[in-house]
Formats: sequence, C-alpha cells, structure tokens
Amino acid sequence: NNHHMKKEISVIIPVYKAPGGFEDLINCLAAQKVSFDYEIIIVDDHSPNEFFKRIRLKIDNLNLPNIHLYQLDGNKGPAAARNFAISKAIGKRFLLVDSDCMLFDSDYLQKVYEKSLRYPNLLMGGTVRGRGNGYVAFCDRFCHWITNIPGYPEGKPPLAHLVTVNLVITREIWNKIGPFDEFLRTGEDTAFCLEARKKNINLMISPHFEISHCDRQYLRDFISCFYQVGKYRAASRSSALDRVPWFLSGPCWRRWLMVPPMTIGLVILQLIKWFPFNKNVVLAIPGITVGMASISVGVAMGVPDKWAYDKNGYNPNEIKSIHQF
Repeated sequence: NNHHMKKEISVIIPVYKAPGGFEDLINCLAAQKVSFDYEIIIVDDHSPNEFFKRIRLKIDNLNLPNIHLYQLDGNKGPAAARNFAISKAIGKRFLLVDSDCMLFDSDYLQKVYEKSLRYPNLLMGGTVRGRGNGYVAFCDRFCHWITNIPGYPEGKPPLAHLVTVNLVITREIWNKIGPFDEFLRTGEDTAFCLEARKKNINLMISPHFEISHCDRQYLRDFISCFYQVGKYRAASRSSALDRVPWFLSGPCWRRWLMVPPMTIGLVILQLIKWFPFNKNVVLAIPGITVGMASISVGVAMGVPDKWAYDKNGYNPNEIKSIHQF
C-alpha cells in the first residue's frame, strides 16, 4: 500500500465550507515539481453535505494515490482537524496550509523541503502574502500577517509566534510539543509556539517559501474574526504558560478599562513591524484600528483563562473517518 511508505512531507489542510479557490489549491499541490514523495491530507470539519460532496468529487476526479480525504463527525474546529490529519500522516515533516491559500509556483514544496532539511531542529514558517479586493482586505493583510511579513529577512520572526497558514513541523518537534489545543477555536498556533519556546525549540521565519492567503473583504467578517482572536487570546496564553498576562485577565471591569490602551498599543505594534517592509501600512491605520479594537473588545468579553479545561481531552477514536482516497 503506497500510503504506508514513508513520505518526506505530509501537507495538512483543514477545511470547512470549501472556499471558491480550494480546487485551484489542490491542483497546484498535486502538480508540484519535487524530488521526493509527499502526501496531501484534507480533513473536512463537518461542512454541510453539499460542500463535502464538492471536495470528494474533486478528489475523485484527480484519482491520485497521495491525496487522502477525511471528514470529522462534528464541527470541532481547525485545531481538531489538524490533529486528526497529523494522526493519519506518515510524513517525516508536516506542512500546514489553509484551504483559502494559493501557491505562487510549482516548486513551493521543494523549497519547503530544502529549507526544512537545512534547519531540522527549528519550528519554521514561511511568509504569507494577503490577497483580496477592497480596503477591508487591504487592512486585513496588515492585521493578520504581522507574524509572517513578506520580505522579512530570514531568522527570528517579528513576533514570538508563527501562524498555521504556512508552518513546517518535523515529526520530532510535533512529538515534543503537539497536539494543538482543541479548546482553542483560534490562537492554537500561538499556544503551540509558546509551548515550543518553553521546550527550547527556536522559531524561524524564512522568505524562501511564500504562500498567498485570501483575506477578508467584508467589514462584518473582518470584525468578527478579530473579535474571536481577542476572545481566545487569554486562553491561548494560559494553554501553554499556565498563566495569563495581567492585562488579559482579571475582573471584567479591568479588561474593559484596558480596551483603549490595548487598541492603541496593538496599532503601534503593527505600524512599527510593517513599516520597514511596506510603507502602505500607514494608509491602513483606520482599518487596523478597527481590527485591533475588535481584538481588545474580544479580550474584555472573552474567557480570561481555561483552568477547568482538560488539556488531554483529545481522543482521536471519537472521530470517525468517512472517506479516504
């Protein structure tokens, strides 16, 4: 069985309500020019049936032995989908990609592989270039990809964590840190990176492999997304650090008092980090302010910690495989 032969890379893609460009992403991944064996593992997070059927039809038509499709038996969030995919993966390293990403070239996986071979002991992310039409998408790319700024020189990332959109994890590192905390519907990548640093695993950003991501184009989606980020911000810290910074926790009134200074501080942070690489960030200040205010309100409204949560609650046997190709 070809699936049981070791692969160099397992591409991990969680998907919910497959976005419009998803077929293009699969086509690009299936057509990569590489010098090694790889597999693609897609886990559908219990999308409505018409979306899942579309993915299944696409993969049926490709008829490739290295693409595997699963569906979770309930909507459990991207962390659970990634954990399940990795539990099925046979690669020596895992490449995490989102379903609304696009590749720039046909040697993307080769670049990832070469860079990972060179730095096997690091948790490594590539850069992310946002795309989308209109002012909201323009602002979203500055808010979202501050950790993976395009053009950022190779080395330590701008912040102390990386995102799961373009992230390479060797199996050895995964065994030391994983799985992702499934309590977190967002921010699980921050918790994972904080856990890595706790275990003396260094983080690295590399401009060598870049990916494109579809940014939010509607204000409602933009605000909702960052509100959720804020809501889980304290929980993502407590997940890895067993403590929460004072300005993210404490009584509700204190968190509400922190909304204005936190918003201002986050806007300044975006400007400082982005300006050397893209001067257009100044044009996005109004939108960035809305996004950072949404995070701050999310912090005020969110759960300040997750002490009651059983971190070891993940049980892969609870999730049934519906389809595999």
